[in-house]
Amino acid sequence: MQVAKFDITCRRWALPREEIPLHVEINNDLVPRLKHVEIDLPACFRVVDTINVRKCSSSGRIVVSGIKKSRHRDYDYFGIVIATREPFDELAREIPIPVTFRYLDGTAETGYARARIFRPLLDLEVPGSVTLAGGSDGICLPIRLKYSGFGEVTLRVECRIGGAVVSAGTSALDEAFLRLIGESMAFDGGRPADEVITNGDYAEPIAKAMGEFLSDAGIQRLLAEGRLDDEHAGMLRRMSEEEKRNVAGVFREAMKSHLARFTSESFSRYLSRNCRLESTTTVLAQIRPPATKMDVRLRYKDALGNEYDPVERTVELIDKRESPGGAAVEIPLKVVGIDESAAYWNAEDMVIGS
Repeated sequence: MQVAKFDITCRRWALPREEIPLHVEINNDLVPRLKHVEIDLPACFRVVDTINVRKCSSSGRIVVSGIKKSRHRDYDYFGIVIATREPFDELAREIPIPVTFRYLDGTAETGYARARIFRPLLDLEVPGSVTLAGGSDGICLPIRLKYSGFGEVTLRVECRIGGAVVSAGTSALDEAFLRLIGESMAFDGGRPADEVITNGDYAEPIAKAMGEFLSDAGIQRLLAEGRLDDEHAGMLRRMSEEEKRNVAGVFREAMKSHLARFTSESFSRYLSRNCRLESTTTVLAQIRPPATKMDVRLRYKDALGNEYDPVERTVELIDKRESPGGAAVEIPLKVVGIDESAAYWNAEDMVIGS
């Protein structure tokens, strides 16, 4: 079977800043005729690593002039690992990378690798206004999302009034602890923690998280976020180390009956195949009559941690309560729909530009 002169390959898709191996195979019969191989790497890329290269120089282009020999194959090979420097504005971009084989007789041949970069894009839709009437029960700020492009994203929503943050996000673990706080505060102080029978697979991480939760820093954080009142904070601070261990035991035991519910609610943060909430978000603000403008900002990042430009919208909070401008009102944010009609479901086989 005849072996091709050379073969140039790279992976079919990557996220921004993701490492892309570019692999070059050269027929053994061709290698003695080679002077060097040049790779004209576009400025949007950086070199992360080289593979099977003895000698390599770079001054605007990568020049490979020494390749480690392969004794048991019909070809020699080398590779470079590259990554984009920054995300692109385009949702999909295919970038040709010329690889030129220069021979000792002065001739040359050029092949191409094609790096294919994909990114996600989120858009946000909120109502122009939300009216507060009567009590605050049942009030929410509905949010609709539009997802385009490719790649899983984690998103969080931040709300501001007059430049001040008026929203708080709650993690699944915090929610679990806060719901159990009432139960655990009534524990039997004389009950040894080691009598609590629990599953060792999750006992240790829960115990560690409990230590952070019951620390001064953890209590202060919950106080500042308005999710723990002074009375319970004082009770937690007055506990001895033994009492805190017993509280942790009650938490672990209670977890047995509540774990399924917590797991279900954690999964509810997965809004779709592509989108996951970092935390639930609630607005806690005092509304000044007759209306208050609130800026809603959506932040999101992909699986590699690339953060994209946030999306901002403004919503007007209209207060028609009997006692307007009174106590602060809680308004949970709720995602009521996601449009994924512009999502790319098969980046590997997708023809860019079609």
